[in-house]
Formats: sequence, C-alpha cells, structure tokens
Amino acid sequence: MIEKLFHVREKGSSVRAELLAGLTTFMTMAYILVVNPGMFAELPDASYYGVYIATALSAAVGTILIGLWANLPMAQASAMGSNAFFVYTVCLGFGLTYANALVLVLLDGIAFVLLTVSGLRRKIFEAIPAPVRLTIPAGVGLFIAFIGLKNAGIVVAVAAQAPERPPFPVLYEDGRILVIAKPAGLLTVASDGEKARTAYRLAAGYVQRRDPRARVFVVHRLDRDTSGVLLFAKDEGARRAYQEDWNSLARRRGYLAVTEGAPPRPSGTVRSLLRETSVHRVYSGRGGKEAVTHYTTRSGNGKYALLEVSIDTGRKNQIRVHLSELGCPVAGDRMYGAATDPLGRLCLHAHELALTDPFTGAARTFRAEPPAGFFAITRPDRSEKRLAIGEKV
Repeated sequence: MIEKLFHVREKGSSVRAELLAGLTTFMTMAYILVVNPGMFAELPDASYYGVYIATALSAAVGTILIGLWANLPMAQASAMGSNAFFVYTVCLGFGLTYANALVLVLLDGIAFVLLTVSGLRRKIFEAIPAPVRLTIPAGVGLFIAFIGLKNAGIVVAVAAQAPERPPFPVLYEDGRILVIAKPAGLLTVASDGEKARTAYRLAAGYVQRRDPRARVFVVHRLDRDTSGVLLFAKDEGARRAYQEDWNSLARRRGYLAVTEGAPPRPSGTVRSLLRETSVHRVYSGRGGKEAVTHYTTRSGNGKYALLEVSIDTGRKNQIRVHLSELGCPVAGDRMYGAATDPLGRLCLHAHELALTDPFTGAARTFRAEPPAGFFAITRPDRSEKRLAIGEKV
C-alpha cells in the first residue's frame, strides 16, 4: 500500500529507510510540543494546553496533507520565529490581547495565500541574498534553543541588584495564588500606551526572582487608577479554576469610594445596561451588558462622602459610571464628571475580596488597607458633629 501511494522504490528509497527518516524527523521536531505552548503561556489569556493541542494538530494535518496530496517526504509545523514574534512583539510588545492578535494571524494567512498564488512570494524569496537565507534558520534555531534553556532553568537572568522587597504589598501567597495590593496608576496588563510597567509584569518578575520557571496568570483586573486587592494565579490549573467560575466564587467584591457630594439616598442599588463608545467611555444604555452596584454611605461632610460599594458584576468602569449617574461622581474622576481632585488620584479602592477556594471550598477574604486620605477628607466637620449631638439629645 505504501509503495502504491508513494512509489518509494521508484524514487530510489525503501519503506524501511522512509520509516527511519520519518522517526528521525519527528524526534527532531518534537521539541515544539513543549517550547511553543511554554512560550504562549506567557500571555495572560492563552491556555498552555490549548496551544499544545493546536500545535500538535496543525503539525499532523499539515504533514499528512503534504504526504498524501503533494506526495513529498516533508514535515511541517508552526514556524517558531513567527510564533516568537507573535508572543513577544505583537502581544507583549504592542499590548494586543491573544484574541485580537489571532485576527492578525488570519489576515496574515490570507495575504500569504494571495502572495503564493500570484507568484510574488517566490520572487521575494529569490530576491533575498543566499547568505541571508542560510543564516536565518540558524538564528531561529539559536533563539529556540535559548527559550528551551531558559524554560528548563539552565539559563537564568540575574539582576545586578535584586530588590529585597516586592514592588507592591503582598497580601497573601501560596502555591496556587498571589494576592497583591495594586497601587493606583498601575495597569493590570499592557495597553497601547504602556507595555512594560504593569502589575502582571511586576508580579511575574517578583515570583521569577525566586524561581526563574515560575509564572503568574491574570484572573481578574482592576482599572489603572483603581487601587486595591488583585489576585493572580500561579499555574494554568488555578487560573482556569478561578476564571471560569469567577462570578460564583467571588462572594464579595468590596470597594471604598470618595464621591463629590452624596447619593440621593444613604444606601441603594443601581442596575443598568452598560455600553462603551469608540473612545472607550462607558455609559448606561439599551443593548449593553447588565451591571449591578450596591452602595452605602459611611460618612460625609457635605463636600465629600465615603461610600462602601460592592458589585455583583465586574463591568469596565462600572462603579464610576453608576456613581456619576447618581449625581455624585468619584472624586478625581474627570472622565465621568468630577470637578475636583483632592488626593491627586481616582478615589476608588478595592479594599476587600471575599471568595471561595475552588479546590478546597474554604472561604477566604483578602483586604487591602484603604488610603488614609479617604477618611480625612470625608470626616464630618465640627459644626455637623455638634448638630448631630444636639439632635440626639
């Protein structure tokens, strides 16, 4: 059957030689099953096991098609140079999400097919000087070897002066999760404007100083200007367990907000459908995603109020939009109508995260100390205190 399909003897070979060559080729290429998923796993929203399966299937399907359709003794797999460019330049460098970057891959594939069909691809290839064509595979090979050595812990980055303390308060850490107090002004993950200094990068650097092979995974996010409790997973299994059932596991997401003025009622619940404009401004309107915010006024002095806020949904800018629509925007929030900036920051702090451990079922609560300024600027003044005492008497 093999002879009939591939005409092995006619081409001066034998079935035994071809089987041996196939096994050798497989062993030569098998490294990609480990290196490629390991590289993609550095992206917060990529799955190690998903990339592993995709790598294996694409190599198998491509190689089988070359054999059965083109009748050539060749194997193919994902181009590691392109994959490295995708991970380190497009996603981590330019700040694109894994999903958005995959759209570019689709467009790239369409362009590649058009270049091949038109014959332009061959002309471009032939225009590259032969020495350059020969050295590119060698350079890619060295790069792949470096990635493998780094993932194995053989090549280790050593800082000239490793900081003794983490770059943020660590609220809790075990083998599965890392919980930090994110400062205001720090992105959770990269954006178009900021690619290097993010909570994700700093958390990864923190765990890798102790173990170069250690990694962190994003479970949820806080806005750049919101401070407070932020949880990272430390392995793919923990990320999946928390992220896939986050709304059920997160029993309470508590915030403290300083607002300009006070809500019309001391406590209440805001429900609306949130939409986002092309300039990333969020508002309530038809056709949006449901958002539910609960609030209680803790203190105030007429100018500012301190609110205890909890959310049932985690929509972008949810608390800021809802409080603004109540007529009491978060202090320092110019985007949503605040006129003052008393503390030089957005006065919103995620002070409590209560959740259920998906592995043990145990209840866990993590708290981040609120900024002292929140209480100072919302403290009732003396005249209000005297009035309150007189009313009570």
